[in-house]
Amino acid sequence: TGSFYSLTNSNTFGTPTVTLNNNAAVQEALTLNGTSILQLSNSNLTLLSTATKTARLNPVTTAATITYGTGQVFAQRYVPARRSWRLMAAPINPSAGTHTISQAWQEGQTDYTTDSLNVPINGGFATQITGGIIANGFDQSPNSNPSIKYYSGGSWLAPANTNVLSVNSKEGWMLFVRGDRKNYGVITNQYKTPTVTTLRPRGQLFIGQKSITSTGMTVIGNPYASSVDYNSMTRTGSGWPANPTYYVWDPYLGGTFGTGAFITLTWNSGTSTFDRSAPLTGTGTSTYDNRYIPSGAAIMVDFPPGGTLTFNETDKNAANTTTAFRPVRQQMMTVLNTVNPDNSTYVSDGALSLFGNDFNNTVDINDANKLTTFSENLGLRREGKVLSIERSKTVAEGDTVFYNISRMQAKKYQLQFVMNEIGASASTAAFLEDLYLKTKTPVSLHDTSSVDFSVTDAASAAADRFRLVFKRSVKFANLNAFVLNSDIAVNWEVADELNINHYEIERSSNGISFINIGSKLSNGNSESPVNYNLLDAGPQPGEYFYRIKSISNNAVVAYSDVVKVTIVKGSPDLYVFPNPASGNVIQLQMNGKPAGQYSIRLINSLGQPLLTNVINYAGGTVTHKIAPGKTLVSGMYQLEVTSPDKNTSVIKVMVNGQ
Repeated sequence: TGSFYSLTNSNTFGTPTVTLNNNAAVQEALTLNGTSILQLSNSNLTLLSTATKTARLNPVTTAATITYGTGQVFAQRYVPARRSWRLMAAPINPSAGTHTISQAWQEGQTDYTTDSLNVPINGGFATQITGGIIANGFDQSPNSNPSIKYYSGGSWLAPANTNVLSVNSKEGWMLFVRGDRKNYGVITNQYKTPTVTTLRPRGQLFIGQKSITSTGMTVIGNPYASSVDYNSMTRTGSGWPANPTYYVWDPYLGGTFGTGAFITLTWNSGTSTFDRSAPLTGTGTSTYDNRYIPSGAAIMVDFPPGGTLTFNETDKNAANTTTAFRPVRQQMMTVLNTVNPDNSTYVSDGALSLFGNDFNNTVDINDANKLTTFSENLGLRREGKVLSIERSKTVAEGDTVFYNISRMQAKKYQLQFVMNEIGASASTAAFLEDLYLKTKTPVSLHDTSSVDFSVTDAASAAADRFRLVFKRSVKFANLNAFVLNSDIAVNWEVADELNINHYEIERSSNGISFINIGSKLSNGNSESPVNYNLLDAGPQPGEYFYRIKSISNNAVVAYSDVVKVTIVKGSPDLYVFPNPASGNVIQLQMNGKPAGQYSIRLINSLGQPLLTNVINYAGGTVTHKIAPGKTLVSGMYQLEVTSPDKNTSVIKVMVNGQ
């Protein structure tokens, strides 16, 4: 018995055969070059798997091969100590005889200490499979719930017998792994500490090309004893997405006691890797965060009608270790976290929104349908479909991301928004609308934001409870600037305001370069019009341009239009002060005007006269109080003052209503 780091057969002269005379193991790679032949005869060859690497069979040419006597290849798959579901496959050639589920993953054992030949076994191998009676190959547990399932017609079904059913009768299996058979032992309860195990199906390795033709969601097992690159596989038939997309089961989702969930991976040509619909969590040897499907793993693929997916030997890859998840530009990952009693959180599910001008705002083949998991689900709703990955145009004001939640429990949760340069304009803000609580919560477009919520009843678990709305951070409805005595009054109205911190008033002498001349704190959240004003005291005569800058609590900036005003030398002889007026009273200041009878008329923004009156002015500086007989609503008014010589002056008056 020997162990090799790597084993390579390059013998192509004469009889190109290397015969294995004793059992052997390979730690890194088995390579068969040219026309070489590896003959096992009566010896076994093990491709080892550990927490850091799994040995592989490198790409095999059509002329090279492995021949078998009674010897077999043991294709190991290390499984960390975690009680969870895993989507598994066995890289064994199905045409070389039946290799049962029991032989592959239970090692044909009838108890937890000996194999089917009554030979004592070592710890660290195989696992328990429940869901039936002992005679049909199943281990027993208090509940006897199925711990192995296959996908058929949109449902996960349990097999009837692990002793007779071939592990290759299905492309892949959802296998619940608790630990190894000997150390973990008898299943007593769900809280029993899981153990590390290594599954080791054995037989003849699959070599060569494999094609699968299907329609709709289909489980696909990696046929090779090697990692394989999904991006390089051959896809034929019409209807495949331009960006290759597939689904994997991440056993680390769901927190400490979670059993995993489906995530979606879609190809990103900019980083030459796959983007995930949920963040990478946990530890271990998973390579599900990039482009490679490990040996012994299965995935799910949404086939177009009659589409074909082909595995080729050249798709094999040496990937062994985890590549950290790398976000890309113009994406938003929305994560559904579950909150523990101690307020710590764990990831339950996630969805990915990708933005770009090359995408469409309607559902097409480049979006990924949501594959429902066994526990809480988060998806993206569009056109009656639920998606795990949605591609759409670059974010614009008025856009909305509609969420879909399902299988929620009476718990505390958290929605987390992970932004990465989504490309929205600087004035765009995002708000999470909760239709159950009827609240709007600001969400940062430049950082990670979290919003807590609870599910307490059916109404609070409604599928369409949440949506993310992109809108201009504030809408300026009106802006006016006018001369008031020797000052300039600046008044502005916003149609509504949410999450605004303050406003800055900016002035320019040329309409290009602006300076800050003052600020006003926001009055708070409001869905009704709000008025503000500021007095620019004592500017020198000349032309001035004014605009308003709004700054939100999470630094979103928006600007109003620009208005122009001219101030001339001298003091005005007719003006309203204060302006804006309040208290339903307008105070008209008269300074050095000719004595006589003056007619006044107050007109609203619709051109409707609200008051007509006469003032007898004796000269000097006088204040006349004008009190209309009706309540003045907030807005802009005109006060017409006609002098004894029939000249009419018009004063703009801003009113802050009651």
